[in-house]
Parts: sequence; structure tokens; C-alpha cells
Amino acid sequence: MALLTELPRSPIPLNTAKNRAEEETPVEFLEVTMRIQCRLAVVLFGFSALTVCAATHYVWQSSPGPAPPFLTWATAAMNIQDAVDAAVTGDEIVVTNGSYATGGQVDPSGSYRCVVVDKPLTLQSVNG
Repeated sequence: MALLTELPRSPIPLNTAKNRAEEETPVEFLEVTMRIQCRLAVVLFGFSALTVCAATHYVWQSSPGPAPPFLTWATAAMNIQDAVDAAVTGDEIVVTNGSYATGGQVDPSGSYRCVVVDKPLTLQSVNG
């Protein structure tokens, strides 16, 4: 560290927030740069964590206008399998009251199932 503090000062002020006439040593410049990089990393990682959210998909047999990805009750899927197919890992599917006997697909063992959930997600009734 002694070598860095003995280097000549830069002719251009590097930190204009301090005093424009005052110059920084390379050590001060490095400290300021590191603080900026750390703040930038916190901002970038902080926002990326907030932008990753699970979606909620809805299922209602009497949906007036089913439309993928089924994100509102007005566009809810009419069968559970359609909502499962539209969902991605971590999403939630909320199913309202009713008997859901349509939809479905063949599971990996070759058997037909009314609902095949092939990814980690939450599937629950609107009543719990």
C-alpha cells in the first residue's frame, strides 16, 4: 500500500463530489470505484430478485372467455390441465368450485390422467 500512496497525484480531479480543486491519490480513486461497484451490484441484484415473480393462473368451468395464460377470472381456463400447461415452474394455479372431468393428458407411464402436473407449482382450490 505504501507504493500506491507514493505515486504522483493525477492532474485531473477524479472525485468531483469532494472538492473540484482537490485531487485524489490512486488509493482514494480505487476506494471510490469500489464503493460505486458495490452499490451497482446491490442495485442490480436487488432489482433482479424483485422482478422474478410467480404468476397466478385461474381455472373456472364457466369462464366467459378462456385465454392463455389464464391470468384473470375473466380469462380463466375451463379445465385444470390447460392452466398447468400455461404455467411455469413456481407459478400458482387457483381452481374455483366444481367437478373438473375434462382436460388431462397421458402421464409418463402411459396412463391417461385428468391432470398431469409435470413441473413444481402450487395447485389449490379457491377455498383452500
